[in-house]
Amino acid sequence: MRNAVNISLCTLLISSTWVSAQPKFKRNGGLQAGIGQYSARTIKALNKDTWGSHVVYEKRLFHRDVDHDGDLDAVVELAFCESPRCDPTTQTSNIAVFLNNRGGYRFAAGKRFVKNNEDNSTELIGRIESIKRGKIYVAVYGCEVDDETCLPKYLYRAIYSYKRGGLVMEKAYAGGR
Repeated sequence: MRNAVNISLCTLLISSTWVSAQPKFKRNGGLQAGIGQYSARTIKALNKDTWGSHVVYEKRLFHRDVDHDGDLDAVVELAFCESPRCDPTTQTSNIAVFLNNRGGYRFAAGKRFVKNNEDNSTELIGRIESIKRGKIYVAVYGCEVDDETCLPKYLYRAIYSYKRGGLVMEKAYAGGR
């Protein structure tokens, strides 16, 4: 009888430990750590490219299925600016995809919105407008040709999707804001 009580108590303790270790805290902690590592790598690259001192000033997190496997992945929009000014002319952004893989998240792809175009316009910021059926709808802002003030203005909309380890632009179109 005494052994039966000890086994039952042991089973109860193991079961409660297993249940308490499962839920979102562990998954979100892994996701937040991944976002932090991605942010640190991005800031290091931005500072190397521009000789600035960038910081994250905004983070927007979306949970949608972008790889069409039925579970919710994480898509994060990170906005950076040069510290300490943080005015519109020093902003840029990245979009990163973290795939949900067996209860945890892993970094899968990223897109940096700093680009000089052939027409001398400059892309600086990508803002996620929505995510539908695995497609990420983004409004792209930047500086128009010969704009000396370089205050970011709406340039165009783009549709991205996650394919084979990358974010692929499927379509770009001018659309009214």
